[in-house]
Amino acid sequence: MPNTITKIGNHSFSSCFQLKSIILSPKIKTIGELAFAGCSELESIVLPNSVTTIGAAAFQNCTLLSQITLPNNLTEISASLFNGCECLTDIVLPDKITYIGDYAFNGCKSLSGISLPNELIFIDAFAFQDCRNIVSVEIPDAVLHIGSNPFKNCSSLESINVGKNNASYHSYDGALYQDASAPILKSCPGAKKNLKIEETTETLDSSCFSGCENLEEIIIPHSVRDIYSNAFDGCYSLKKVQCEIENEFYCGADFPNYDATLLVPKGMVDYYSETEPWCNFKYIKDIEYSSIDDILCDERQDFQITDGRIVFLRELSVEIFDAGGRLIYKGNSFNIPELRKGVYIIKTANQITKAIIN
Repeated sequence: MPNTITKIGNHSFSSCFQLKSIILSPKIKTIGELAFAGCSELESIVLPNSVTTIGAAAFQNCTLLSQITLPNNLTEISASLFNGCECLTDIVLPDKITYIGDYAFNGCKSLSGISLPNELIFIDAFAFQDCRNIVSVEIPDAVLHIGSNPFKNCSSLESINVGKNNASYHSYDGALYQDASAPILKSCPGAKKNLKIEETTETLDSSCFSGCENLEEIIIPHSVRDIYSNAFDGCYSLKKVQCEIENEFYCGADFPNYDATLLVPKGMVDYYSETEPWCNFKYIKDIEYSSIDDILCDERQDFQITDGRIVFLRELSVEIFDAGGRLIYKGNSFNIPELRKGVYIIKTANQITKAIIN
């Protein structure tokens, strides 16, 4: 390409099916929308550092594209930029990236990992949908907005981890939550087989479990008030749904497998049997809780109660149950959330102990 070229317009090379390689002008500043979309033989490309803007879907459906070098001064990954680039194995996002658009990496099935830059502020809806080889994601502290489940159908994803200093989001049991007056579950990792939703959660966001094809069991706590559409799309492996909600609530989601067993609060089988979508479950049963008085506990303990919190003296794997026998926390002893006043059962590998928070 001549060195005088400063801009590649919209659709310039769109659907050039036999284009295999191109050397761009070192003076190019702008690459337009769909500029290389559908260049199905293009395997690699180096973008000069002069480029500051890349339009939406510029490399969409470049199905053989496996390597691309992005310019250092780029600040946005536009919508659908690499949508359908199923051979893209690795990509380094420039440090100045603050925005990742919707469907930006949708269908990048060979992408094995992604390192999000520290200055990133905005991740739009379904940005990494169908990235089936990604195992873990670190959400930087600066992120302020995340759209509808950006990790939908990421079937190998085991955990979404949020920086400790992030003011808008946090993670719990590997799932992504938005901080609000009560937590909003945004995304569940696709590799999870079971999940205990964080206590006090009031909203299951649209598509939050969508594509969790490995999920077998889920406990929905009594605090939930809204379950939005498509929340459980693609959860075909579900075998048990324990819904602890006792008050009226909104559910706009369907379940793909109504052969699963639905467990509900004692005395509420009739209510759930007459209410959509729960009435579609073939098997609806009461939850059976163990009495807290039936549990024999050790006198010694590895924790102390400090300012209403359970503080362990050493790192352990721990399970915490409330007085009704509900599992409310499972994980590292150093990450136990603040709990409400009450009696709890603390279970580790070596002991079972009661704890009272006043």
